[in-house]
Amino acid sequence: MSKKVPEEFYYHLGKSLTKARNLRGLSQADVAGHLGLTFQQVQKYENGVNRIPIHHIVTFSKITGVPLNELVDLEYGSVEIQISNRHTLILMQKMYEMTEDELKFLGTVMTQIMRMNDKKSES
Repeated sequence: MSKKVPEEFYYHLGKSLTKARNLRGLSQADVAGHLGLTFQQVQKYENGVNRIPIHHIVTFSKITGVPLNELVDLEYGSVEIQISNRHTLILMQKMYEMTEDELKFLGTVMTQIMRMNDKKSES
């Protein structure tokens, strides 16, 4: 079985997430509880193996107290292009103002939309 090679951006993001979590004295299980995930999924995010959805990055920022711009290196690679989109920035700002429950709900809705899109593209 081949091991996934993390994309460089997600590797660096994962290291930022780990550092922020450790500085706050939180375990992976603590973070997982806030995100509604298993600690194994948080571990995969921190190792850069899996891509972390933006709503989880926003929640991570809130629970660690580390601003988004410190977690996500805006100067790194293609992220500068992705986040320079005005609508993406507005969305990130609005998400940062949401409560944890609102973010979990948004995550559920986004997951359902992505599944619907996957089903459409399979047809």
